[in-house]
Amino acid sequence: MIDERRTELLTRCLWSLQEASTAVEGLLLSHVDGLLLTSTFYGDESTQRLAAITTALYLLSEQVSMASKYGESSEVFLKLSEGKPRHEADIPAVRYVYIHPVGVDAILVVVCRRDAMPDNFSRYLLRAVRYLDMVLDGDTPSLPHWTG
Repeated sequence: MIDERRTELLTRCLWSLQEASTAVEGLLLSHVDGLLLTSTFYGDESTQRLAAITTALYLLSEQVSMASKYGESSEVFLKLSEGKPRHEADIPAVRYVYIHPVGVDAILVVVCRRDAMPDNFSRYLLRAVRYLDMVLDGDTPSLPHWTG
């Protein structure tokens, strides 16, 4: 699928993006067939399942969007919560998941806490998507800068 050097560049980009914001809890990049390409999550079976499920969700959203005549999906946004807290004083854990296409062959998944998300994170995300797409196309671009 992709060689070791490109995998290294893709992984470095994900880690640098995660380190740019304390709100990001993990990222993964999967092929549109659902296979994991690289991730900052612990690399076990559940990470592969997450890659497959989020890819399926993105592809489903594209089908719904096209059937509804809205055009192509540019991003899928999910809100995950633990549900109702056990005690009134407890605050349920809330995580947000952004699923974004990378070119036509890959999907980027970002799991984060939105309350701590920097204002310019959407720009960071677009920089990462452009970089990842170039690497998947065989280029060797400079790693994006996350400031500014």
